[in-house]
Amino acid sequence: MLKKLLSIFIFFIVICVFGQFSSVQIDSIADELKQKTIIDKDDTEVLEILNRLYEDVLQSDEGELSLETSVSLNNFYTNENSKNLHILTLLLIYQEYFLQVINNEIIEDSNYQLALIQKIEAEIRNLYDEIPAIIYIYKVESLETNGLRNDVETVLQEGLAKFPDSIPLKVYTYLITNDSSIKDFLVKNHPDHWMVKQFGIN
Repeated sequence: MLKKLLSIFIFFIVICVFGQFSSVQIDSIADELKQKTIIDKDDTEVLEILNRLYEDVLQSDEGELSLETSVSLNNFYTNENSKNLHILTLLLIYQEYFLQVINNEIIEDSNYQLALIQKIEAEIRNLYDEIPAIIYIYKVESLETNGLRNDVETVLQEGLAKFPDSIPLKVYTYLITNDSSIKDFLVKNHPDHWMVKQFGIN
């Protein structure tokens, strides 16, 4: 699934400055980023961007970023007055890691992947006391990569309780549980969704 987002972030060259760091460095990198941005719990623009990324790339049938969202994302990232920018930057670092793994530039580090998404989740929760759907999905993928199946099921249940219409969360739930009712729902209502097609749910 993350491949769908990779092309979005290629133009964010600043991420290369950070490169990949170890899981023990995540807190210090996050602190450094927070020192360089304005922290404001009342400003929800970064949350809105994450939600638009989710709707465009993960929830829609096409799985493509709209021009409008792309422009908004670029404007937010390049605006020195943007608030809570550390959250988006951490997400971009997460994407950069995944891109490097796909391109065989680095060895996959599932502990690093999970620690990073957990840090992103913690930063968002600390600011807004909520977690957007996109983070639930990435957390499910990271837990699965680490073989933490029980935790995956817990996160899926929590995610669907908050986002009952989430197609990606339903897809992952079906793949883990083989629940025929979920399969029937996806085939009947979302046969053209890119994840349904990718995983051959029919």
